[in-house]
Amino acid sequence: MATKKASSKVKQSESNAGSPPIAPMGMVLGVRDIEQAIKFYETLGFQLDTALPRADGQLTVAFLTFGSSMLLLGRLDELHYEHEVRAKPIRSGPMALESR
Repeated sequence: MATKKASSKVKQSESNAGSPPIAPMGMVLGVRDIEQAIKFYETLGFQLDTALPRADGQLTVAFLTFGSSMLLLGRLDELHYEHEVRAKPIRSGPMALESR
């Protein structure tokens, strides 16, 4: 018996018919709670690809996909950049999406 392979292409809505296909893209977001952010983005159609925990079991980074696009979620309370001077303006920039 043959199994049907799931398509990784994102189907365009009819209102976008005739437009070029959506190009792959990537985005990095800093969030307060990775587990909660994963649940939120899954409701929008993203799929969890990989999640990496710290030694204490708390997630430190997660990679989600939507078609050929990738979303990386990182913790706001951890330094993800080697250079503190570069990290400071990133941390003080616009805050990531947070559900309450």
